[in-house]
Amino acid sequence: MAELTQIEKKVKPHQVFFVCDAMTGQDAVASAEAFNKALELDGVILTKLDGDARGGAALSVRKVTGVPIKFVGKGEKLDKLETFDPERLVGQMLGMGDIVAWSRPPSPPSTPKRPSSSRNGSPRANSTSRTFASRLST
Repeated sequence: MAELTQIEKKVKPHQVFFVCDAMTGQDAVASAEAFNKALELDGVILTKLDGDARGGAALSVRKVTGVPIKFVGKGEKLDKLETFDPERLVGQMLGMGDIVAWSRPPSPPSTPKRPSSSRNGSPRANSTSRTFASRLST
């Protein structure tokens, strides 16, 4: 921890985040507490929420450090880093999936297009893989 405080003094970062692996579980609490004492954290980034981890350590880390969870990682790429949404995490912890998406009103049903008829009047007489694919996409 002494090295980290030396780096912080030299670099003078605008914000300091503790990156917490969601699969670590309650062991992350002791680490977060030690880092917070040494560096005065501004927030937590919770990673690996795309797997089996439900993020139960998030509540404990938040309580011990007193800093908010700012971001969650739901994949390996940078575009999978999302702003933290507590409702989604609670839904995941309860095994309910993404309850935020469930709470959105359904989109209006689209009216299906009628297949165009071929020369002999049957819509299936001249079907190709291209027409089949276009029917699936509508």
